[in-house]
Amino acid sequence: MSPIFIDFEASGLGEDSWPVEIGVAWLEGDAIRVRTSLIRPHSDWPSSAWSPQSARIHAIARDALDAAPTAEAVAREYAALLTGAIVLSDAPDYDGRWWRRLATLLDPAPDVRIGDFEAAAFAEFRRQPHALDWVFETRERTPAPHRAGPDARRLAKAWREGVRRSP
Repeated sequence: MSPIFIDFEASGLGEDSWPVEIGVAWLEGDAIRVRTSLIRPHSDWPSSAWSPQSARIHAIARDALDAAPTAEAVAREYAALLTGAIVLSDAPDYDGRWWRRLATLLDPAPDVRIGDFEAAAFAEFRRQPHALDWVFETRERTPAPHRAGPDARRLAKAWREGVRRSP
């Protein structure tokens, strides 16, 4: 089973921060599929967690989120996609926190675990050092635009290079 790669943009990096955008990417044959959505903040999420510094990095204005799908709708849509999948992130602590913030809006909360991209790459390609080199080389040479969809695509692209170079 090929993994699904996930990335979030968020209101900030603090413990009370919340997701503003989710992006996932996966391989279908040689193609990379991407799904992404902005997230309207839930009324329980603290407005004080909005960081102007984070907004400058991801270039998502706070008022742009007012027209986004509700957090509950995004949680339902992505739970259907992620439940039962191998889900990988290059920042699993942060992305896991933001996923849990979304998932707790559902009852019952979906059981989705977000694994570490690097650890998974080492495990998957450990017997093919050349392929493993391509995974990390591709990831490092592909810019991270700090938008959830393209950042998830970047991980899928790196993984695809490892798969292409595996016997």
